Amino acid sequence: MSAISLWELIAKCEAGKLEISSVGSALPDWLERLNARVLALQAEHVLALYGMPLLHHDPFDRALLAQAQVENLTLVTQDEQMHRYSTVKWTW
Repeated sequence: MSAISLWELIAKCEAGKLEISSVGSALPDWLERLNARVLALQAEHVLALYGMPLLHHDPFDRALLAQAQVENLTLVTQDEQMHRYSTVKWTW
């Protein structure tokens, strides 16, 4: 799981768009139960945004796209806008 996804979950909670009880403790518990490894956001991921076509305007999603591209990962998403980037493998 990307650290970007965790950041987006917290941002949505803070904006009142999502409610997760005890966010501070719930997310680490979820990660542990999933046995998930967190992929940190690195400078090379951010630099991959430079020149990326602006087909999607959500900065979190664009960062996920760049990270998946750099790391050659498959992105799990149902977002049709993200499917428009041919340089990233995706599944739903």
